[in-house]
Amino acid sequence: MERTSSLVADESGKPLRIEGIFRDITERKRLEEKLQESEAYYRELLNSLKEGIYQCEPAEDGVFTWINQAGAEMLGYDSPSEVVGTPVKEIYVNPDDRKELIKQLEKKGTWKDFTSYCRRKNGERFVSERTCNLIRDENGKPARIQGIFRDITEK
Repeated sequence: MERTSSLVADESGKPLRIEGIFRDITERKRLEEKLQESEAYYRELLNSLKEGIYQCEPAEDGVFTWINQAGAEMLGYDSPSEVVGTPVKEIYVNPDDRKELIKQLEKKGTWKDFTSYCRRKNGERFVSERTCNLIRDENGKPARIQGIFRDITEK
């Protein structure tokens, strides 16, 4: 139940009565619980994958806004929360790779199976294969980049 109440007073400020509205919110609470269960399911699914999945700001100097556990570990971090807020350009060995990605995504919207040399938190280098998509808002303005990547150094 959800309740809204107000105290009604006379001109001198003496309380006369309390007026209120009661609303049954059982269905809304059920839907919120289902949404939370669904979010937990998909978070668990994304974190169970071996590939890194991420979202970041679409600017050249944008930061990571979300990453799964496998992605964080590939980049040398213990948890996704350590990666969020990190400038994406810091993972590139060659800073021009980030510029090229932005350019390609602005032109095509998607760039599939491209490789680049990346670095982990400790500076160790690895070869990454990625597919990225540029997501635009309702006005067509770049809103975020989302992608998937894997370490192909051994290939």
